[in-house]
Amino acid sequence: MKLFKVKIFNYITKTVWILALVSLFTDMASEMLYPIMPIYLKSIGFSIVLIGVLVGFAATFITTAIMTLLVIIYFTFFIKDKII
Repeated sequence: MKLFKVKIFNYITKTVWILALVSLFTDMASEMLYPIMPIYLKSIGFSIVLIGVLVGFAATFITTAIMTLLVIIYFTFFIKDKII
């Protein structure tokens, strides 16, 4: 008895697979670069204070972007539920 015979891999196109792999490798590259960025910035003459400001700004920007996205998603679902 085969309950799970649906092959989802047949429904995903080649383009979607390629985009998924590109996204995966881009994310991996950025995650590998993030820890060594302060070392590189120090080697080209940035001060420790400026490196700290840049890292803090990046973390704040990312957090703000994520929170904005979550608020948009929440209100979109809220409005959708009120319409339906």
